Amino acid sequence: SEKYFLSAIEILKKMMKSSPNSYLPSIAETYQNMGYLFYSIKEYAKSETYYIKAHDIFIELLKEYPTVYNMDIARVEVNMSSLYMDLSSIDKSLTYAQRAVNHLEKYYKDKNGFICDVFALALKNMSVCYHKQNQYEEAISNIDKAIELSPIQSVVCTKVDCYKKKGELYLNKGDKNEAKKILKKILEINPDYTNNSNSDFYKSLSAQD
Repeated sequence: SEKYFLSAIEILKKMMKSSPNSYLPSIAETYQNMGYLFYSIKEYAKSETYYIKAHDIFIELLKEYPTVYNMDIARVEVNMSSLYMDLSSIDKSLTYAQRAVNHLEKYYKDKNGFICDVFALALKNMSVCYHKQNQYEEAISNIDKAIELSPIQSVVCTKVDCYKKKGELYLNKGDKNEAKKILKKILEINPDYTNNSNSDFYKSLSAQD
């Protein structure tokens, strides 16, 4: 897959000779896709390399077109935040999540559809980072915002995903009663949640009974 992506980029670069900036967004998007591909198979070093290439191109495009590429750069920054979180680089993860939120808040006042998905994931990542830094008020504030924005169904960030993170926050604070309230909200959305083998929050809550 990497070979085909790189071949596509070389073709795009040749086409740029006739129109220098026309193909830069496509090149950046291809690098972004390569970053996600390697992230999904846990080849984090390659993932970081390609995300950085995509990010650098979108940064340059943003200088020339200040209101056009904010969504694109926010997507890369959210993905980089998730990558650095998996690498336990919490400060970097928080920085990129904050940057993504700043881009989205500045230019996307009417949040809907895919924008909400990306926005919610950035806020969720911020919450997780603050949680890991034991900054519980900031963590709860951001996860509440993520819950408000997140859709019921999504391939990016669902409302249940966000509620789970909030429940884990309260469990770590030692507030089991609040965690149980959150579990009820999850079950209202997904009645089969407790039967799901991936229900770590429910397992952790049950273990404390």
